[in-house]
Amino acid sequence: MVSPLFPYGNVKQHKFLSAADSVLKAKIVAIPSPYDMQRRQVEKKKAFVITQDEMLARFLKYVKINSQSQEADVAGDFPMTDGQIEMAEYLEEEAKALGADVYRSEDAYVYITIPSNVKEKVPVLGISCHLDFTPEAPGGNITPIVERNYQGGDILLSNGQYLRVDSPEGSDLKNLIGKTIIHTDGTTLLGGDDKNGCAIAMSVVESVLRAGNKAKHGTIQIVFCPNEDVGLSAERIDTTRFNPGILFDLDGEGNSEVLSENFTARSLVLKFIGRYAHPGSAKQQKLGDALAAVSSFVAAVPLKYRPENTEGYEGYIHPWKVSADGNDYTVHSRIRYFDKEEGAEFKRILADNIERIKQDFPNVTVEIVQDILQYENVAYNMHPESHNIIVQAAKKAGVQIDFVKVRGGTTASMFTAKGLRGGMCLFTGQHAIHSVHEYSVLEEMYDSYYMMLHVVSLTARLKE
Repeated sequence: MVSPLFPYGNVKQHKFLSAADSVLKAKIVAIPSPYDMQRRQVEKKKAFVITQDEMLARFLKYVKINSQSQEADVAGDFPMTDGQIEMAEYLEEEAKALGADVYRSEDAYVYITIPSNVKEKVPVLGISCHLDFTPEAPGGNITPIVERNYQGGDILLSNGQYLRVDSPEGSDLKNLIGKTIIHTDGTTLLGGDDKNGCAIAMSVVESVLRAGNKAKHGTIQIVFCPNEDVGLSAERIDTTRFNPGILFDLDGEGNSEVLSENFTARSLVLKFIGRYAHPGSAKQQKLGDALAAVSSFVAAVPLKYRPENTEGYEGYIHPWKVSADGNDYTVHSRIRYFDKEEGAEFKRILADNIERIKQDFPNVTVEIVQDILQYENVAYNMHPESHNIIVQAAKKAGVQIDFVKVRGGTTASMFTAKGLRGGMCLFTGQHAIHSVHEYSVLEEMYDSYYMMLHVVSLTARLKE
């Protein structure tokens, strides 16, 4: 493995990474794997590089904080939970203890800026992740369990529950022999999406600050965002504090995958306002049957564009929720696509559908409640050297990576929708996300961190 380009001297410990904190009341199983021992020999030679145990201690502290987000009750709201505020406060205090320039906003965004120490003008490097975790499964009192040197087979969670190798959630386990796996007791999420990314980002901050002026880097901007798992992580971003020239997002799953493209996502919410009349006098009283209008609207979506009939690079139109309020009905639709031309086609189909409803149901009023771009394909505006930087960083770190296109979104894609720079999303060791079978892999987290140290060095060589 090639060493990152950071010579440095002694390491200074701080209260957030004490040896006593390395277990944090988590259950530790088995013994260090050969992989761990090999990595530790590398770590001893480079004092600026944090150890795997330090990263594990940091991660376990993070997952103990219940920073679960919640869906907005009203479209346009920015919901906030006490746990997200607690997580933001903790990150702020930790960054201060590291000596970082840190700012926490009223909306629970945490910004860290590390000034450039090179004379040349190089792009500002952005690193993003999110501090919340999904409301799609139970959160609450999270009990992380650490299993070192995994030897294969099903993993016992609790109460007779297992994470089974032959299940969809456990399908990656067969490739993780000898690795360190962190999971829960099976009653809650772990929160590795995206506490993994938070631990990696803060570890990069620590290493850069440890190295000081002996390591060359341009200006680095780091942001920990709230509300990503409810699609709002870019809604209140402060572009005076975070507006990088090249961006890398730390929110990918495992298996050394790098997300180079993602869906563009549009949310369309329509309200169909009806008019009551007795069926026997419906024509004279101008009955406006909003339920029939909604049903017609949903049924008119071409079958080939429904999500269950699409895969790969194909987008979809998905009316997924209908709510009733008396004679009125509101329908929520997801529109997803990679290609801009397909997006334009979807927009035409929906516009034509709305106009047809107005003609076929003249007594029903159709109101557009929301029509917003939630996130956009990062490939549209990422820095042209992004791919090359990642390829070089992976080679130097000795990591085999795969570039993938993802039928979903990331924090970086939400930035793109706001006109900010888009960026690739790096693997962070997340597995079986958004479920109580979620687990994280320490070695994959560490590989991502190690790659990011090289990304820091390589971006300092770019011409702006």
